Amino acid sequence: MNRRKFVLSWGRKLFFGLSWPLTSMLALIYLRAFILPESTLDMIYFVLTFFGYFGLVNAIVYFFGYCPIVLLMPSYYISRIWSLILIMALNLFILLDALSFSSYHFHIYSFISKIFLEEGWSYLFGSQAGLIITCVGFAILAVLIWLRGEMIWRSMQGRFSNPVKNFYLALIVISLLGGKLIYHYGDVHPKLSEIFPLDQNFARKEVTVHNDNRKFFYPTDALACQGKYSPNIIFITLKEWNNSQVSPETTPILAHMNKHAMSFTSHHNVAMDADGGMFSLMYSIPASYLSAVRDTQPAIMQELQNRKYEIVKFGNNDDEGTMQEFRNWIANRSGEEIQPYFLNITFKSHAFDVDKQVGEVILTLEKEKILSGAHVIITGAYSGTDSDLIPLLYAGPDRRAGEMTNTTSVYDVVPTLMQKAWNCKKVFKVATVGHPLEQQDRDWLLVTGKNDFKIVDFMNKNTTSVQNGSISDTSSNPRHELIFSALKMMTSFSKSR
Repeated sequence: MNRRKFVLSWGRKLFFGLSWPLTSMLALIYLRAFILPESTLDMIYFVLTFFGYFGLVNAIVYFFGYCPIVLLMPSYYISRIWSLILIMALNLFILLDALSFSSYHFHIYSFISKIFLEEGWSYLFGSQAGLIITCVGFAILAVLIWLRGEMIWRSMQGRFSNPVKNFYLALIVISLLGGKLIYHYGDVHPKLSEIFPLDQNFARKEVTVHNDNRKFFYPTDALACQGKYSPNIIFITLKEWNNSQVSPETTPILAHMNKHAMSFTSHHNVAMDADGGMFSLMYSIPASYLSAVRDTQPAIMQELQNRKYEIVKFGNNDDEGTMQEFRNWIANRSGEEIQPYFLNITFKSHAFDVDKQVGEVILTLEKEKILSGAHVIITGAYSGTDSDLIPLLYAGPDRRAGEMTNTTSVYDVVPTLMQKAWNCKKVFKVATVGHPLEQQDRDWLLVTGKNDFKIVDFMNKNTTSVQNGSISDTSSNPRHELIFSALKMMTSFSKSR
């Protein structure tokens, strides 16, 4: 066996006997993203693709990184140093990518890598100490790989034989093809492909529609609602509504109510469409979680059920049908119920068209003497494309009126209501990304869609949009470090915290 064949054979032993298993072990960190196989077919696809994918990564580095240098300079010393550099670089990249994906559901080579380069790698590890510990760990790993490589080198010199056959290439190819065929023709959850970028845009036959299979933990702990009294709650939502649509000329009833309640004049939209706005309003979290919730109810609904409220929800039909359902509910109430009620009405039409209907709801409740002492919320879920501000009217049991000019958002509405109505001590820690409506210090806001998001930076008067792996800003003074905070906000309920 000549020198070139010897160092190539030794490299195969190191890359496919040592680096491949090491890469696969590091890649298990991807599973911290809570994107997990949930069926036998999912598991088979995952195992085949997992070993095939990371075997392919090692094969690419071996054939295109290691072999060309060794063939040009078949030095035993160079081959050992070069192999160590490549193996450490490859596995460090896999570690960084796995941490990025498990923490933020983004791969390191997407837009997020730009921010790591700008802000420093300590952001990915959470602190400077975490980065130092990782560097020390990899230094120790490099020494161990070097020592192991020396042992293999001496063993090979003694036997002078090829310790690694070429079966590993066949195993990689079979695993990759098997995984792709199963993903293409089988009913495999499409979210699994996010771990393996080669499969993300892979054409598929039509399969069953899946929800997002990230594990959704919400709320993350007990709400600790200590209030003994359960007041009535009226929650009226216009699906699309903004501040420009409130005036005495066009919406006289809503404009009148605006003067007889707490009116929040800087109340911001947090979603990129009406469905996302409805979700964020009731769940108080970004609309990016919409596909992951499955059967999990909003925290407010869970507490309503615990307190045995009569939950009355209207809005699935057109607005006239919604009003008829409301009238029927009023007509069928005996007037002697002691059970508190939660009335949730959603209107789909323009504010101009439902102004009278909102007035009818409030006047009817007052006539029936079931409005007194109730918490009343009238707001919108989505501001539309022409505005960022949504009307928000809150009338507490004391019916105090006034105008609040501090910055608030859709995320804040429900948790503030739960805190006021039921004294829920932990709602802002375990069931929302929002803040109390009265809070003053707020310098940025996250607005999300299905696959993109933007950060409204009030302090620097800038909007940072993140879409399709690219970042754009509306001013020359962006705070890109906010993207890390935004990503954490979008993933904090994907795992227990």
